[in-house]
Amino acid sequence: MASKGQKFNKYTNEFKKDIALQHINEGKSYGYLSKTYCISEGTIATWVRIFNLGNRNMSDNRGRPPKRRRHRLQRKVWNTKKLPSLPKGTTREKVIFINANKYRYKLQNMFSVLDIAKRTYYRYRNSEDKDYYDYLLIKEIFDESKRTYGYRRIQEGLFVKYGVIFNHKKIARIMQKYNLKPEYIKKIRPNNYKKIESNVKPNLIKRNFNVDSPNKVWTTDITYLIFNNKRLYLSTILDLYDRKVVAYKISKFNNIPLVMDTLNEAIAKRKDVKGVILHSDQGFQYTSYEYKAICESNGIQISMSRKGTPIDDSPMESFHGILKKETLYNNDIKSIEEYQALVEDWIEFYNTKRLKNRKKSKISS
Repeated sequence: MASKGQKFNKYTNEFKKDIALQHINEGKSYGYLSKTYCISEGTIATWVRIFNLGNRNMSDNRGRPPKRRRHRLQRKVWNTKKLPSLPKGTTREKVIFINANKYRYKLQNMFSVLDIAKRTYYRYRNSEDKDYYDYLLIKEIFDESKRTYGYRRIQEGLFVKYGVIFNHKKIARIMQKYNLKPEYIKKIRPNNYKKIESNVKPNLIKRNFNVDSPNKVWTTDITYLIFNNKRLYLSTILDLYDRKVVAYKISKFNNIPLVMDTLNEAIAKRKDVKGVILHSDQGFQYTSYEYKAICESNGIQISMSRKGTPIDDSPMESFHGILKKETLYNNDIKSIEEYQALVEDWIEFYNTKRLKNRKKSKISS
């Protein structure tokens, strides 16, 4: 055992081991050992690190981690750089990681792997970010929401979970500062189709949705089937007489072939379609030359809602709303494929078994 106040020009391996064991086994702090033996805290930390590595040759004062150890450090730091909502790691996150591991790895190694300047580290280490602890609370609510909450819902979540009231502007500022952005559906690359204005047709039904015979007025539209950042497109044609689905198609692409396939299937099923009014919105699919050609060649009259007026096609809007409510919202869906199969089964149920309010009103009258 080394005696208090003893001076050494060169420390023996036994002495270094003894100091390291006092820290490991007896729990003595680096500060206490430094004052007792007049040795810097950094030197003592290096001896402890070398001892923990199982390197009994205590003469290696550099404490450089072996190559395999450095690789583990790089993998651990890489994971830190991929923290949720911090794809590259904020400076504050890097400084906290370095502080937590400064006795395990060389600072210079961590500076290099984390891509942080030495002077930046010391500037942040000696200054406390006043927003950091608020950020931790906000981030917890944000992660629990599966990264979907904006600042208003996070404000409500903080009050519900912790009973604290944050100003919504402060939450928005901290979220922007730490790059907490809600993840919604990825933006879809816009297609190159454009509406052909010359093919826009007038509204022939003018919200008169009561029809006295089949194959008189059809209505059509496309809706999204969205689940877990994936989407499909459902194209449907309804007969306004009994509100049954004449034809439908589901595709990964919102394009003209989707509409053409749906229309061709409807024509094949009903056969005699001459004089049918087919009502739609003014989407690029319905103003295309292909759509116009197949309608005119089969004697179908094209009718279109006014621009930006979905109520002109309210039966179709209502149908899509009911479909989503009774499929997506009422079931525990695991995948987009399961969602598609559920929609197909529901349309069969809708056409064959589901009671429709319109029929009820007829019976009661």
